[in-house]
Amino acid sequence: MEQLRITLYSLPQEFSQAIFDFKTFMCMDKGLGSDNHIIIFTVPSESYDRVKVDQYIQDMMNYMNCVSGEIFEMSVLESPFFYASKLNNPSDYKSLRIIKKIEF
Repeated sequence: MEQLRITLYSLPQEFSQAIFDFKTFMCMDKGLGSDNHIIIFTVPSESYDRVKVDQYIQDMMNYMNCVSGEIFEMSVLESPFFYASKLNNPSDYKSLRIIKKIEF
């Protein structure tokens, strides 16, 4: 059976579950009956400069065929996964800031 979703969290030491308290979140989601396949990697804004974005994108492309993407900044309280999943209009996210649009 093909894997449809992989999700990983990095939690602060004093936490045992993730809602909005995770430090790092990575998810690959091929969706169920949808063409909206997503790869999302969430890190704190202060850690972004240390992430090798181009290498991360290349590595993830080994597992999914993507045609476009975005690098964006958003409050974790507004659920970046929902934005990436296109569940709501971009105008619904008050803290959304698009850093870069990517076409493959």
